[in-house]
Amino acid sequence: MAATISVVDNHDGTVTYSWSDFTNPANTLLQIRRYVITGPGSSAFVANDVASGTFPAGNSTVAIPNGLYFAFGQAGVFSLPGLSLRETSNGLTFRVDDGELAIETRCRNAIIDIIKLLAIPEIGDNVHSHLVESIAQLENLPAVICTELGVQETDEQMLSTRDDVGYPVRVGIFDRASNWDHDKLPNYEMWRERMMKAFRNQQLDAVPESVNCKIEPYVIADPDKEKYEFFVSGFVVRCVCRQSRGVT
Repeated sequence: MAATISVVDNHDGTVTYSWSDFTNPANTLLQIRRYVITGPGSSAFVANDVASGTFPAGNSTVAIPNGLYFAFGQAGVFSLPGLSLRETSNGLTFRVDDGELAIETRCRNAIIDIIKLLAIPEIGDNVHSHLVESIAQLENLPAVICTELGVQETDEQMLSTRDDVGYPVRVGIFDRASNWDHDKLPNYEMWRERMMKAFRNQQLDAVPESVNCKIEPYVIADPDKEKYEFFVSGFVVRCVCRQSRGVT
C-alpha cells in the first residue's frame, strides 16, 4: 500500500499528523515537509514538522501558526550529508486556526482560500472578505468579495446530540464593464462555473465540522449595479456543518 499522511487541526494552535504504510528499514527518518500557501501557485517551505517517528504508522502533534498549508511525507535512510529518499506520501492542503474563530468565519476563510487556489488568471488572489459588498472598497478589478450581507443561517437537520446548521457565504464577482461588454461574458460565465463547481456537494477540508456545501444561485448578471458601469454576478455557498449542542 502507498504511504499516506493525514492531519487534524486541533483548534488550539496545534495539528496532529498521522501516517501509515511507510516501510521501516534501519535508520529510517520520516519528514513531513510543510509549506505555507501565500497565493495562487505560490508557496514557501516552512519546516520539517516530524523529524522521526514510529514506523510503519504513528502520529505527532506540533504547534503551527494560523494559516493555509500544504504538506507531504518523505521517508528514507539517513546518511550524511542527507536523506536517501525511499517513499513519498500523498500531499494535502489544510488550514490551521487557534480555536478563537467562529464556524461561519472559518467557512468564509476556507471559501476565500479555495477561490484563490483556483488561480483564475484574471482574478488571482484578488479575493476579499468585507462586511458590506461595495465596489468602492476594491482598488483593482476584477475581484471577488465574500460576505454575509443579506443572508442568514438555516437549520438543516437534528441528530441525537448534534445539529446541522447551514452557514451562508455570499460570493460576489465584480468587474468594470462599460455598457456590459458582451465579449467579456464568456469569461464571467466560466469564472462563475468554476467557483460553484469547486463547492457544490463538497466538504470544506479546512472546517472539520463541514459535512456538505450547497450552492444557492443568485443573478448571473445584476442589471441594477451602478448604471451598467460594472458587471456583478453572485451566488451563495451554504456550508452545512455538524456541531455539538449546548454550552460546549
